Amino acid sequence: MGHICSIQESAVKTTNAGMTWSPLTSGTTNALYDVYFFDGTQGVAVGEQGLIRRTTDGGAGWQTVASGVKDGLRSVSFSGVNGIAGGDSETILYSTDAGASWHPGQTGFFGPPFFGAYMLNSTTGFVAGQNLIFQPLVGNSTDGGASWDFHAFYFDNNEGGCTDLFFFDQSTGVVSGTVFDGRGAIARTTDGGTNWSTSFFDQAIQGIDFPQPTSGFAVGAGGTNLKQHGRWNYLDRPDQWDLRESQRRFLRQRRVARDRSWRQRHDPMDGKRRRTGADTNAHSNS
Repeated sequence: MGHICSIQESAVKTTNAGMTWSPLTSGTTNALYDVYFFDGTQGVAVGEQGLIRRTTDGGAGWQTVASGVKDGLRSVSFSGVNGIAGGDSETILYSTDAGASWHPGQTGFFGPPFFGAYMLNSTTGFVAGQNLIFQPLVGNSTDGGASWDFHAFYFDNNEGGCTDLFFFDQSTGVVSGTVFDGRGAIARTTDGGTNWSTSFFDQAIQGIDFPQPTSGFAVGAGGTNLKQHGRWNYLDRPDQWDLRESQRRFLRQRRVARDRSWRQRHDPMDGKRRRTGADTNAHSNS
């Protein structure tokens, strides 16, 4: 059983591993950005203007839970009954009762949203976003979300922002993101976020998940679909990512066409140089 919330004020549900989806009545006209379900009946959804909705009957009915904030909430994650929610203006809330009530971890800041949240265990949680000087930003808490430490970094010397994250333990984790020039990035840390190694892709990466420690998936703009392989894959390195070959060919062809179109628009001598070069070669061959 699974559930999805969308920015179009709706929720949908599947009972056959995602083969088909049925609409649910969310009971709100506000946009919903993220959802977490504990089991087949209990779940929490978060959205704009500090909205938190909670269900105990599999999404048939939803109740509003006071958040105490007006900032949009972009991400939510739980480990057992302990959870966190990240939002606009670097807002972070935490819950100790499966989302029935929420408390401020930090509010009142001015900054971009925390698009990613991940609760590793009952005390350790992480959020990911961007700071005011356009650095990717990851925060971690060791007291269930009540207080936070932050690590700002660069995607291999590139400005950008984080869109999602996943941590395997307190030290090792990955974030997805986008770089200032529109490329996508996946960065990996093995020291809790102090240092990062980054892989880049042609399109922004928006979401990341690991169903098991050696195999993960990421998705992004332009239909990007990535899979991370363990030792059984030809990459033979768990920190390497494989962009589907057909997608790679398509992106390469589009990039070449885009570059050629740009030259034709912004460099009127480009076509003349190509023709002159061809004429010169023709004369030299004759």
